[in-house]
Amino acid sequence: QADPTTLTSAISRITPGGTILMRGGTYRFAQTVTIPQGNNGTSADRTELFAYPGETPVLNFSAQAEDPANRGLAVNGAYWH
Repeated sequence: QADPTTLTSAISRITPGGTILMRGGTYRFAQTVTIPQGNNGTSADRTELFAYPGETPVLNFSAQAEDPANRGLAVNGAYWH
């Protein structure tokens, strides 16, 4: 989609085989960003999360509480690349 949005919103709206392009910059998160189970691509058409060409997005999870169970990005969906 051409309109800017949040990563969590893009993940919730992506359709199988779609692509999320992240622009360069630092994205700060205080909790885990989750790709939920059931949010899947297919073996022939993966769902993709990529940097915008020529740019470097940085996902910063340093605001999360210190807990060994915390994760920055939890990929529970299938066929993501």
